[in-house]
Amino acid sequence: MLFVGNALLDISIECDVSLLSQYKLTEDESSLFEEWQLPLLDHVFNDKKALTTAGGSSQNSARIASALLSKRFNSPMKVYFMGCIGNDNFGNILKQKVEESGITTLYDVIDSKSTGVAVGLITSNHRTLIANLGAANTFNEKFIFTSQVQSAVENCSLIHIEGFFVCHSPSVSLKFVECCHSKRKIVSLGLSAKYVVEDHFDDVLALLPFCDVIFGNDGEAKSFAQKLNKSCNTNNELELVVKSILQINKNGTFSLSGNEVKRAVFVTSGPNAVTVGVINVDNTIVITTHPVPKVEVKGDTIGAGDAFLGAAVAALSQQKSLDFSINFAIEIAAQCCNYRGCSIAECFQ
Repeated sequence: MLFVGNALLDISIECDVSLLSQYKLTEDESSLFEEWQLPLLDHVFNDKKALTTAGGSSQNSARIASALLSKRFNSPMKVYFMGCIGNDNFGNILKQKVEESGITTLYDVIDSKSTGVAVGLITSNHRTLIANLGAANTFNEKFIFTSQVQSAVENCSLIHIEGFFVCHSPSVSLKFVECCHSKRKIVSLGLSAKYVVEDHFDDVLALLPFCDVIFGNDGEAKSFAQKLNKSCNTNNELELVVKSILQINKNGTFSLSGNEVKRAVFVTSGPNAVTVGVINVDNTIVITTHPVPKVEVKGDTIGAGDAFLGAAVAALSQQKSLDFSINFAIEIAAQCCNYRGCSIAECFQ
């Protein structure tokens, strides 16, 4: 499987909510650095307790999927990641960390840009993410047609692309998912953040006819549904929101746990139940909810959603049932909360 997204180095710290207020940030939201917020980077870099890990939403999911395929499922399935890094020390560190996870990296190296950084601010059981994309924001369309990328596409059964990537490279994203869809690959899309679906709605919507699987949290899904239908109340029940996304025009079908379907939508809701919807070939819709056991957050919730996604696609790729795959993903996301950052080494105990 091939994951596409922003190649970032994650740096997280525990802090007081006053730091969020200082930089006009909101708990549990994701955003991009504005110029006046850049001093926050120095604050984080100078914190002796800062944790540095490989990051980026799709890259996190790739790391989780790769480890689970190897350790839990004993599968030889190969995992690739495609993105951009700078020709700098951070880029070298990131490449080493990701490849140590068993992933084959397809990095377009940009000499004129620095490797992107994502900052995680942990306040109690909440996490706030803010990113300085750097090289990740500069993706050359020609790179997707290089022999190494096209060879990876041919080898893959599933392609996942994150919404964050769509924001800065909408035309590349559309051409890439069209290409993968035409080759009968399963295409997965992560909504990524509320600002992604609110500020880049048309670009995200353009991908939907070629996307088989959609992942998002409740806030992202509700914002998407409201943009889709202006009269939609964002307080609508998640089942109605999921149904509205399932019914968006879709080209073709794919196999999900042995059944031919049009689309599947997975919506997480923090400590609350996961809502999953599937639209069948005959246009009938099945929506189920899956409870989340109470989780004591011993680390932080950074990457829990990425872990859920990586675990879900790993299980589904091994022809596990939909119920098994969802509950397995919930288990892995919960274990991720025991540690700082999107840690995977301990996910296999």
